[in-house]
Amino acid sequence: QRRPIEGFQEFFLPEAGRALFLSAVAAASNANDAQCHALLTDLAGMLRSLGVFCGKVWERVLVGQILPSYPLCYQADSQEMHAFVWHVANSSDPDFREFFIKIIQQTVVKEPFL
Repeated sequence: QRRPIEGFQEFFLPEAGRALFLSAVAAASNANDAQCHALLTDLAGMLRSLGVFCGKVWERVLVGQILPSYPLCYQADSQEMHAFVWHVANSSDPDFREFFIKIIQQTVVKEPFL
């Protein structure tokens, strides 16, 4: 039986989430490029995997630490924030990838200096 590493989620999830989002924002600034689009697809898969693996803990990290980093897109308790969290938990992998790429491209448009 495998035991979880103490403190793993508390330390790892916020750091991993920030890194994935920053990488996605950089790639989304050139989403018409095939390599950037492929990277966005991979990053969406990683975010979705974290959601599946960590469940409610990942949702708390998204709502409490990651999404509020983009205040023009995700205001506290906003419809956009709830939609993102819902898609992480409920969308199929292909649907989440499509949703994530669209959302991250909108983030770049709204918050271009990130």
